[in-house]
Amino acid sequence: MKKEAFAILEPGSPLMTQAIDALRRYHEAQAAGQSVEEVERLRLKAEGFSRLSRSSNFGCWGTGMTRFTSSQ
Repeated sequence: MKKEAFAILEPGSPLMTQAIDALRRYHEAQAAGQSVEEVERLRLKAEGFSRLSRSSNFGCWGTGMTRFTSSQ
């Protein structure tokens, strides 16, 4: 179980690679002066991968995100 949990966190994992690539594309688009719409699209994509990565990391430890959210 412990070995499987750390597999998600390894730098070469597909999810981690996708998140880093999406963030890189977002920053490259900003630097290149691409359209606001394209930069925003890439930002949302990078944010989605980041959230997915965090969600998967919490899930592998069995805590889940809901444990840390406050009720309103």
